[in-house]
This record gives sequence, structure tokens and C-alpha cells, in this order.
Amino acid sequence: MFILRDPSQSLQWPVQVSIPQDGGGIRRYQFTGHFKVLLQAELEQVVEDDERFIAAMLVGWGDDLCDENQAPIPYSDVVREKLAAISYIKHAIITAYWQLSAGRTAKN
Repeated sequence: MFILRDPSQSLQWPVQVSIPQDGGGIRRYQFTGHFKVLLQAELEQVVEDDERFIAAMLVGWGDDLCDENQAPIPYSDVVREKLAAISYIKHAIITAYWQLSAGRTAKN
């Protein structure tokens, strides 16, 4: 049975971040993003601008997004904007949203 969920509820979804390292390697990390599922009209208004897109759909994160001292970073618009300004984090957030909205299983 299909149950229509209230689209205004946020969903928690893993965000897989690949951080480039010297010498051509990467380190993979994950944090839990809290995403608003955008309705089609909302999506069309923001999808062409990555920063507006992230501002519309990333509405929080879990305690697994931490600073260098491993202390959880509280959600704020300022921190969200700083994350979106880092290309590999921006890419990870957008990828996670498209996986969520397409109903694809998150990969570890």
C-alpha cells in the first residue's frame, strides 16, 4: 500500500563527502542531512542556482557534522552557506538530495 507522506516533513539522509587529499587520494566522510522535499514549483525556482537550491532543501543536519574538536556543529544558515561554498561539500549535498528525491538507496 502506498501512503502519501506530507511533503513538508523533512527527511534525514546520509551525505557522502569525498575530501581531496595531497597526492590524488580522497577521504570519505558522512553526515546526516535533514532535507525538505521540494515541490516541483519550488524546485523550478531554485534548481539553477546551487546556493539557493541548497538553502531551500537543506534544513538541518545531525550531530555527526562536527568541528575539528569533534564537537557537533549546530545548524545555522551561516554554516550552511559556508558548507555550500566548498565545492566538494556542495556537490555531496546536491547529490544526496537527488538520491533522496529519486528514491535511490543511499550507498555507504
